[in-house]
Amino acid sequence: MATNPRRIGESTRLIATAIRMTRAAKRMTQEDLSSRSGIPVPTLSKIEKALTAIDVDQLDRITQAFGQDMGDFVRRAYSTAELYQADGSLNPAQVTGYALSDEEMRELNSDDDTSDKG
Repeated sequence: MATNPRRIGESTRLIATAIRMTRAAKRMTQEDLSSRSGIPVPTLSKIEKALTAIDVDQLDRITQAFGQDMGDFVRRAYSTAELYQADGSLNPAQVTGYALSDEEMRELNSDDDTSDKG
């Protein structure tokens, strides 16, 4: 008797996009995230592409590797979901007028190491 694979739903796609976007924002490679989370790169790749469902333990390990609380991470994924298309790219119809949170502004400003100091 064959087992039924878990179906990939909208929640999985939202979390996958949030993981991919967070990893990119933190300038982490999949290898970096794998090293910090203990999840093999091939598994991370499938998770980020929403080719496999993520379980709670995996999500906890990933969010810990990001230095974030899992609950906050999930809430943020849902609150920003409309900003991204299914492929993870920004949704141009939703970006206009989007106000960054104080935390997002701090993250962007702290990543600006390439500015000319003069």
